[in-house]
Amino acid sequence: MKETYIKEIKKVELKDPILIEGLPGLGLVGKIAIRYLIKSLKTEKFAYLFSPHFPYYVLVNNKGSVRLLRGTFNFWKNKNGKNDLILFTGDSQSQTIEGQYEIADCML
Repeated sequence: MKETYIKEIKKVELKDPILIEGLPGLGLVGKIAIRYLIKSLKTEKFAYLFSPHFPYYVLVNNKGSVRLLRGTFNFWKNKNGKNDLILFTGDSQSQTIEGQYEIADCML
């Protein structure tokens, strides 16, 4: 993989969405907060982000399948007609400052 890219798994129409990002870091606070919002709001997954700036390893599930580290986009539609939400979390942060900028640029 040469550059960061987003793989859309579902097309969604959102109204003035607000993006909230929570990635693993000290104490996993950001990731835990986003996972709480994802569960409590019953959001839907609509895209994945893959990047060469994530650490070079894979995750193995309990069936023995492997997958690359990735970011996940979920959405929530506000029934009041105001701003919808996009919630982003992932398995890791970028390992470099340049990677942080590339990922942010790709997301926006």
